[in-house]
Amino acid sequence: MSKKPTTQEMTANNIGISILQAPVQEVKLLLASELEEAYGDGKLAAQEGKELNDCPVMNGSLCIEWVKGWKAWQQEHDTDWWQQNKGDGEERPQ
Repeated sequence: MSKKPTTQEMTANNIGISILQAPVQEVKLLLASELEEAYGDGKLAAQEGKELNDCPVMNGSLCIEWVKGWKAWQQEHDTDWWQQNKGDGEERPQ
């Protein structure tokens, strides 16, 4: 007959945190529409003359899309920024 594990035996890596009491992290999946909106917002920001570092604080994936939109506008309008940075080794926006 097997023995019921003690509380200590049930802790995660024996560091004193019960597996059952460990915090649960919520994961938010982004919709394609949210990504497209961030891309469009980046293009609009570039059109309005905002700088790349004006990207608002947001989820990392949304920020990446904002930056892609901002850079796409720079490329489409062959701006001075684009001329100075197009050879920076980054993948170009499509």
